[in-house]
Amino acid sequence: MENESPTRTICVYSVDAEHRIRWIANDWHDFASHNQGSHLTPAQLIGRSLWDFISDPSTRSIYRTLVDIVLLRGTPTTFGFRCDSPTHRRHMRMEMSRPRQGICQFRSMILADEERRYVSFIDTEQPRSDEFVRICSWCKRIAHPLGHWIEVEQAVSDLGLFTRRVQPLPTHGICPGCESTLLRQIDALQQLSSGESN
Repeated sequence: MENESPTRTICVYSVDAEHRIRWIANDWHDFASHNQGSHLTPAQLIGRSLWDFISDPSTRSIYRTLVDIVLLRGTPTTFGFRCDSPTHRRHMRMEMSRPRQGICQFRSMILADEERRYVSFIDTEQPRSDEFVRICSWCKRIAHPLGHWIEVEQAVSDLGLFTRRVQPLPTHGICPGCESTLLRQIDALQQLSSGESN
């Protein structure tokens, strides 16, 4: 069932010029609780590098480029992504802006929230095996051994990986479609920024 409620902001935080988390809005606790992250309190996050929480090199590179564009040039940007839970598929929008010099602010908003059958692979409290399964950090699709990317539900059906008692470990990356879209967006932002500086 899809929640047709209007777009709503669920998480706002900012990083400084050294990419360290400097501020988290009061609604952080609700966001973290709904995403199995209630153990991550503002006190544990403030002062830490943003990159402590993005392990995949390709994803980190794209985020780093976007943060630098916002911080150095003041050019805001927006992109879509997914933030799923074991029982919900959430279509999100991220807005990055520079409210003042040396600060990059992130604002995440829910565009649509769809209920789905429980998917144990996304449950961070599930026991894990030594097997790895690659998941796109942006669209949450799973890398199929034949080279294409599929939704988690299709992976359950096609691969049978997530019906096991012990789940494989998710390893994050970026699928070719999301990477191509984001790189085009970065190129457009860089061209816009260089045009503004002339």
